[in-house]
Amino acid sequence: MPPKTIPSATGDNLVEIVLAGGYPEALGRSVWKRRLDWYMSYFDAILQRRDIADVTRIDQLELMPKLLRILAEHSGQLTNFSAIGAPLGMNHVTTRKYLSVFQSLFLVKNLQPWYTNTIKRVTKSHKLHFLDSGLLAAQKGLSPESLDRDRTPSRPDGAVRRKYGGCSDPGVVVVTLRKREFRITTRNS
Repeated sequence: MPPKTIPSATGDNLVEIVLAGGYPEALGRSVWKRRLDWYMSYFDAILQRRDIADVTRIDQLELMPKLLRILAEHSGQLTNFSAIGAPLGMNHVTTRKYLSVFQSLFLVKNLQPWYTNTIKRVTKSHKLHFLDSGLLAAQKGLSPESLDRDRTPSRPDGAVRRKYGGCSDPGVVVVTLRKREFRITTRNS
């Protein structure tokens, strides 16, 4: 039996891989609409099945879906709790508290910057990343088709650049490296 070949992860294929994310249940759905439906059901299950209430006390549970959508728009950017919470009328303290809930549920990660200077590492702003590119794509309503419509010329030779809406941000690399770090750490312990 010939060895199974792995499809190339470049161009349109790479876009689909990134947008699909890594949840096996979602990946098992070949139709993009069904995959998106699964992700949205997953969010609903987390936000409405009292998973959040089990993690911490939240006063305004109804704001959590809206906050998650706003966090998607801020993915890959410096974390500014005031700017994230402002559209919902939340102050920076409440926004930080609510963001920590999403971190506890492994939906997002507020990643500390890396500097060789320890003081800079502690004082510089963190960056917000979704831990699964498929979850991020679902929150932003992205699909391969929507990205095809957003192609823009980027070079004089006519080459096309896509607007990835945050799904191509370093978050994909960050999550991949964190998974690898976790695997190495658990193997060595």
